[in-house]
Order: sequence, then structure tokens, then C-alpha cells
Amino acid sequence: MGSGSTKILSFDDAAKRFLQADLERIETTFRDLTNGTGELSFTNFKRDVFAYFLPEKLANRLYQVCTNSSRACMSYKDLICCLALIYYGTSKERMQLLYSLFANNISNSNGILRWQDVEDFLSQCGDHPPEELDKIFQNHDEIVTQEKFLEWLKLHHGHTTTITDWLMDEQRLHDEQHTFHDRRAGRGKYNSIHTESKESPPEHY
Repeated sequence: MGSGSTKILSFDDAAKRFLQADLERIETTFRDLTNGTGELSFTNFKRDVFAYFLPEKLANRLYQVCTNSSRACMSYKDLICCLALIYYGTSKERMQLLYSLFANNISNSNGILRWQDVEDFLSQCGDHPPEELDKIFQNHDEIVTQEKFLEWLKLHHGHTTTITDWLMDEQRLHDEQHTFHDRRAGRGKYNSIHTESKESPPEHY
């Protein structure tokens, strides 16, 4: 991944999707969480950003995918790109993120998608491949390109597994944001990593 960016969204593009007040709030909270080191650990990412809402394996894969490959820990720019993709990303961008989540693992650094990758990752997250997935993996030995995977997701509106449901369900993401906001005062500082403004974020296309 490039410096301060994912392969899907650059930091500059990601930052434009937040209100300035939100960026300042996230940056302040990031400094507090990292004690000024500029490096957000996986433990802090899971606990303070998503409040343990995500399964361990999914949170770990998301952290790996969104962290600059030249760094051991997540930077502020990495975090902004991650949050922008999840909460303000277009449907296509979130589907691209899904492909990366499935395709990126230790034994598969080329970013290609195989049946075993999907089966293993879903199993680790407490799920299993849906029957519909057989349609793009012939005999479970075909390598699937991002383009083909995105076409398949689009056909099923992104709702095929618990992971795709989580990332493609806009109402659920909206509700999750508000859950963080509503609980912030009584549950400590982790909720402040999310945007709170009642104004709409800048439009993006």
C-alpha cells in the first residue's frame, strides 16, 4: 500500500469525506490512544475504534489491509482511509475492500482470490461460504479476479455472508455509528474516534 493510503482510496480523497471538525476530533483522539507515538496497535484498533464489535479475525484482517505495508502499526492516515472506506465509501469501494479482506493473507501476498481463502477466512469468522459462491469458483480451484468478484457481489447486492452484510448494509453502518455516539459519554474515549457531527459529510462521487 502507498504511504498513508490503501490501494482503494488515498488519504487526500479520504480526508475530503469528513467534516473538518470530525478530522480534528479523530486526530486528537488518535494522539491520546497512541500516547503521541503515531502508531495505533491492533489492540487499540479493535477496542477503541470498533469497541469489540467485530470478530477477532475480521478486525485483524481489516487492520492488516488498511495498514501501510511499510509500517508495523496503523498510522493516523491509515485510520482515516479505513474509516472513510467503511462509513463513506461508495458501494464499489466497499466491494473492493471486501475483495481485499478475502484475498489478503499471509500465504497469498499476490492479492488473488481462491476458494480456500474464502472458506478459511469465513470459517475463522464463524461463517461458511454460501452456495451462491459456487457459481464463480468452478470445482473450487479457479482463481477469481477482483472484477469477477465485484460483479458477483453486485448481482447479490453484497448480501451473501455475515462479512459482506456488515460492510454493505448502509443502514447497519449508520446505526452502528449512532450507537457509538450515544454511548460515548458513559463508555470512555473509544467512541470519540467516530464522527459525531449531525451535519452531512462532504459529497463524494
